[in-house]
Amino acid sequence: MRRRDTAHTGLLAALAAAALILSLGEAMANEARVQGMSANPMVEDDVDIVDFPGMTEAYSNSVFLNALPSDPYGNFGFLVGDVVAFGAWIHRSWEWMDLETTSDLLGLDLPRTHEIADIFFGIEHGFGIRLSLAAGLASTDEVDPDDETDDTLYSTGESTFAIDVQPGFSFDSGPYHGDFGVGLTFSSFNVAIAGRQAYTSTGTPSFVFRHRSIIGERADLASWIIDLDLSRRAYTAQSLGNYEDEAKFSRWNASLVVGPKLSLPGDFTLWLGGRFPIEQMSGEMESQLQPSLLGIGAPGLIASGELRLFDVFLVRAGVDYDVYWTISDTPREDDDSKVGLRERDMGQRFGWSTGLGLALGDFVVDGTVSQQLYFNGPQIIGGGNPGFLGRLSVAYLW
Repeated sequence: MRRRDTAHTGLLAALAAAALILSLGEAMANEARVQGMSANPMVEDDVDIVDFPGMTEAYSNSVFLNALPSDPYGNFGFLVGDVVAFGAWIHRSWEWMDLETTSDLLGLDLPRTHEIADIFFGIEHGFGIRLSLAAGLASTDEVDPDDETDDTLYSTGESTFAIDVQPGFSFDSGPYHGDFGVGLTFSSFNVAIAGRQAYTSTGTPSFVFRHRSIIGERADLASWIIDLDLSRRAYTAQSLGNYEDEAKFSRWNASLVVGPKLSLPGDFTLWLGGRFPIEQMSGEMESQLQPSLLGIGAPGLIASGELRLFDVFLVRAGVDYDVYWTISDTPREDDDSKVGLRERDMGQRFGWSTGLGLALGDFVVDGTVSQQLYFNGPQIIGGGNPGFLGRLSVAYLW
């Protein structure tokens, strides 16, 4: 696109897809409790309202604040209502940001898209809906690159906008609990170069389907959890005026996590799941196929534990491990229906996290412990990094 040739962009797409497979099955919101347990999708928490808006009423009557060292603004929200509930979450970080991926893949230098707000609505019988809005804007002054005789400064800028709609339904039937969520994301952008509109989006939506089944009474010694995440993301652009580049990429992701939740002696809860991820990415630029990628993960492991001490303190930890294989196919230049080059690779990933919690009646404080604290220790003198907590969440429920 704007600053990369077709071959380079195709290679970038394959490399980006190879990296993105590592994040399959880790959809999460900014919540310290979930992050402290390796973002395990088996763990139930109030962040479930993002993917499962049918849980809005169940988690209602609360206010919360999340602070992150990397984000000077943090985010906050509220939910109110007993039979009919509504609320808002301000400045949440989206788990899927198609515009940022489009910018990376196609070299369009789009501005950072900031989440504005999520609006939630839910009723007692398990129906709910989430509406999310995000936008970004950037501009500079530069000389027209197509006119060597004119040194007049022209405005060059980019704007982005995204809207995400996700209805959901959650219900209980005896010892069974089910959550369902289906979402559509519409992303758009405009790029103006030297005062002339150059690129825009094609309006192709992305979609996601998320389901979680909990088999067995959640308060019993053990229950089984099945979590399925399926999505199709779209990264597209079309040119305007004298610019000729056009591109469209699609990325399919699927992740299945299956395992038990165990309530063990000593007020200790363990979530233990096997994870099965798969990803496929392909696309074309100027009607020419680009390298495609298929990524398959061997059965991985994700485990999370939470220990309650003295009914007030909570200690948390999580680990996850994956082995994956990737296959990248580059079309032949003379016949893009045939493979010209096939590359295979194998890799592995290991992650871990820890966290702490404090529950004082209806007042709850959660934090993740900075990993660098374990390796480097605290910098007591000078006030530098690493700090003690990497992420802090505060909530009040009534």
